[in-house]
Amino acid sequence: MSPHKIIHIAFLLYFSAIVGKGQEIIAIVKVDAELVETQEKGIFKDMENNITQFINQHRWTQDKFNPLEKVKMNLTIKLEKKSDFNTGKYEGSAQIQFSRPIYGSGYESMTLNVFDKDFDFDFPQGQTIEYNDNAYIANISSLVAFYVYIGLGMDYDSFSLRGGNIYFEKANVVSANAQNAPYEGWRQLGSNQNNRYGMMENFMSPTFELFRDATYTYYRKGMDVLAANPEEGRGKIVLALESVKSVWDAKPTATLLKTYFNSKGDEYVKIFSEATSSEKTKVVDLLKLMDPTATDSYEKILK
Repeated sequence: MSPHKIIHIAFLLYFSAIVGKGQEIIAIVKVDAELVETQEKGIFKDMENNITQFINQHRWTQDKFNPLEKVKMNLTIKLEKKSDFNTGKYEGSAQIQFSRPIYGSGYESMTLNVFDKDFDFDFPQGQTIEYNDNAYIANISSLVAFYVYIGLGMDYDSFSLRGGNIYFEKANVVSANAQNAPYEGWRQLGSNQNNRYGMMENFMSPTFELFRDATYTYYRKGMDVLAANPEEGRGKIVLALESVKSVWDAKPTATLLKTYFNSKGDEYVKIFSEATSSEKTKVVDLLKLMDPTATDSYEKILK
């Protein structure tokens, strides 16, 4: 049994007497096709349903998840006007979010929050989504699988130290298989790596092992003990942020760091607004240094 499952049992009490065979993800998919010029709006509801079923019914791990254990995913796809309903070629962007519950509270924390500006794919009317872990078949299935594996990797990392290894490796295979696909986002574009290529390069780099360790410290040692011991929990979260700072020192413009602060920025404000003066000052200084565009938000901690 994986460490992820053991901690679920010990801390969240999610298992019932009978372990079911349900899949791992509860996904809510929304397709915003307001800009697409067609009267056949039903295809977009079909698109939503097909993508939702693909995520929720596919077997992504070897672990068994009861309903309350499942990882929550929100996928919002916004199709652009230049999408062509007649040919089934769609151009758009997507917001991908994953969250997990925090022990001892009714709170759910966002583990991943990614904006993908190149979420383009073919989806002819009546298409079913086909996928193979070991081969590129279609961009829509590769896009979804890539982010599911990244989300699972972050979730497992949050429960056990580097517990998400297998899922980041699977995401890397998806990315590698898509290198020759005729779509943006999979390949390095000069010095600009703020795409799936850059994210995957970060996750596979030894430099980012500290970032992944910080994910475990942040959640397992920090967030999950906040309800019982706020001082201890905040202290561990500060340690996690200092580890992120070590990664930032080496790679300040890394794609993964941008994604991290998109995911955690607001949460830091919530957590440390009730902290001691010294904690507030330390955290705000670190956050403003690494994520200067959100300075006004972080300064709310000091009020």
